[in-house]
Amino acid sequence: MPHGAPRVDGGGSQPHPSPLAAHNRSMKAGIAIGQEAELDILVGSGEVIRLSGTTPVFSTPSMINLMEHAARKALAPFLEDGEESVGAKVKVDHLAATPVGKRVRATAKVTAINGKVIDFEITAYDESEQIGKGTHQRAVIKLERLHRSLTKKDSKTNPSMNPNQLPTFQSLKVYEDNSTLEVSINRPDRLNAIDARTTHELVALTEWLETAQDHIRVVILKGEGRTFCAGDDVKETAKLNKEEILKLNVQRSTYCQRIANLPQIFIATIHGHCLGGGFMLAAACDFRYAAHGTKFGLPEIKLGWPPAYTNLHAIQLLGKARTMELSLTGAVFSSDKAQAWGFINKSVPTMRLGVEANQLRDNLLQMPPIALREAKQRVSTVSSAAQEDSFVDDLAAFYRCLQSEDGQEGLAAFMEKRPPQFKGR
Repeated sequence: MPHGAPRVDGGGSQPHPSPLAAHNRSMKAGIAIGQEAELDILVGSGEVIRLSGTTPVFSTPSMINLMEHAARKALAPFLEDGEESVGAKVKVDHLAATPVGKRVRATAKVTAINGKVIDFEITAYDESEQIGKGTHQRAVIKLERLHRSLTKKDSKTNPSMNPNQLPTFQSLKVYEDNSTLEVSINRPDRLNAIDARTTHELVALTEWLETAQDHIRVVILKGEGRTFCAGDDVKETAKLNKEEILKLNVQRSTYCQRIANLPQIFIATIHGHCLGGGFMLAAACDFRYAAHGTKFGLPEIKLGWPPAYTNLHAIQLLGKARTMELSLTGAVFSSDKAQAWGFINKSVPTMRLGVEANQLRDNLLQMPPIALREAKQRVSTVSSAAQEDSFVDDLAAFYRCLQSEDGQEGLAAFMEKRPPQFKGR
């Protein structure tokens, strides 16, 4: 679930059995018809859908999500300890589109009370007009009863499943220490080039962090061996068909976007080389510390295509002129230039890299957690509208070039260790 939006509760999409209506014990008195509450959010990249040929707009599920939480807020003061309200029914009309960067407000008003089943009228407005209306029903239940039901269901489907447990990885080394997660790309024999397995594992890792892992506040990202990451695994790419390559790059774009938008603070500790896909992975992080002598670059143009994903992160850090130069020439630059140009926060001696990153981590952990998350979200939201268009366009440009004769020649030349002969077609 995208961060920055309220979380839809477990009952929002399926009706609850009628016995809930008869379960009238406890629940504080005082709730009355006309009781209401409201919530608002700023529409960001996590709350939109990109329709074909249009700019991203606030999605219907995100609007329903906000409406449900407004109703949940209205009931909260009247719940006893150990109680919660869950969604039972929802019927909504989405009336108008809302672009990224606009604020949306949802209101829920009580219209009927039947024991512990409460009906609401729900509405939503953006800064210009009403965008949604409908009805919603919530039921008040005992959390203990819900927990027993879910535990029983989990035991039938997958006894070993634990959503809070780290997934098992092969290409990543992951170490959890209280509020910190240390993640190392572990393919030193391939200079930590990102292959399909590493791609899938980075997607799984960011998905795990996305699912309410609030106890993890800082993630330190590094590479095993003598380099951070030499880019995507071109040798593997040469063996795949075009559709498989495109799918992998969509997934790589996904984990980069998640890293940029997750509430956890990501610190990239970079040494050796940081090229191509490794460069974009580092660019998605919130802090970048590099060892003296580290080499950075975007060499994809020499293979016959532009950088395939998340170019906007590089532009935001380096500016248009330098990103243009690097993308068109494939030039490599030093850690000193990386710091002078604003791509990295600090260049340090190799032996100090881990120490400096740990000091930054310790400083961040002293900050108030909620304020830290909000500060990151506010900075991330500034460019969210541009991100949606940019990421799709990056992938489209890459795929066009991959399908060209020059794209295939670039791959062949790389595998045969010879200079490519590009023909412009």
